[in-house]
Amino acid sequence: MLKTLSNGLLILDCFNQKKSWTINELSEEVNINKTTVYKSLKTFESFNLIIKNENTNKYELGYKFLEYYSTLKGNSVFSDKITDIMNNISEKTEQTVFFSFLQNEEAVCLKISEYYNNYLRFSIKVGSSSPVHIGSRGKVMLAYLPVEKRNQIIKQNSIANETLLKELREIKKQGWSITKGERFQNVIGVSVPLFYNNKIIASITIATAEDVSDKNIKEWVRILKDKQEELENIIKIQEKDIWSI
Repeated sequence: MLKTLSNGLLILDCFNQKKSWTINELSEEVNINKTTVYKSLKTFESFNLIIKNENTNKYELGYKFLEYYSTLKGNSVFSDKITDIMNNISEKTEQTVFFSFLQNEEAVCLKISEYYNNYLRFSIKVGSSSPVHIGSRGKVMLAYLPVEKRNQIIKQNSIANETLLKELREIKKQGWSITKGERFQNVIGVSVPLFYNNKIIASITIATAEDVSDKNIKEWVRILKDKQEELENIIKIQEKDIWSI
């Protein structure tokens, strides 16, 4: 048991030297066989300590370290203020609210606020991720990425360029995104982007599996936009060090 723990810590320590590693590189660096390295990485992945970048096939530190770092600094990504805002949105709309951030071309769910009287439950969990080109919480971030980066993601995923580019232009023009049944059947997502130093870093989303009128969608957008600046200020003030990493 101690040997397994020791090996795992040696592997984790490698990420203090450089950002990403392959299994072969880690095996050579710590002088541990590749099977052991692989098992350690899979364990770390299950706790969101390590993630695998599917584009490079290399392993990187996961979002969990952001939480550890913020705790060390005396702040919290899951701050009470952010939670309060999400709960407020959930109460007003009687729907589930997601707070997600951008990592390695994926939308990673950091926080969920479920309306207490809503029987609907989503398969999205804290720590789960999805490609940024699928679903409103990812697309609203993809739309604001630098053009070169955005086009690279589209090309890598062999997406029908013109259709998606047209949608992304519309998202950027109106400042919000809506998708229907893209990730999950009958699920509607409405999202707005969140920025730090004019850089897209996160999104806030209202999701439902119920029929929603255009009037309600407009009201949801208004509610999200009303909280947009407040959320960005919390990120700027409390998480300045984290979001600039």
